[in-house]
Amino acid sequence: MLGSVFARKSSREGFAAAAHDMAVRTWRLYRTHLLTFFLFGGMIIATFVAPIFVPMFFSLLAKKPRPQHSHGNQPPPLHPGQGEEGHA
Repeated sequence: MLGSVFARKSSREGFAAAAHDMAVRTWRLYRTHLLTFFLFGGMIIATFVAPIFVPMFFSLLAKKPRPQHSHGNQPPPLHPGQGEEGHA
């Protein structure tokens, strides 16, 4: 693909413009490949690092103090139409 673009560009605008266009297109393609390579490498490293940090994260969550509730100390809720004397 790059060769056909180079041939067309050199016939229309000259060798220098075609060479410049080829260099720009080649750099864009190379940049895309480098980005893909490093992101894939980062994904591989993340799979090796995750077993270290994920359990540590959950152990820190487990050590967090939980809020205290007093479920047994509350009187039962009043039904509609019952006054204070309605407790049985």
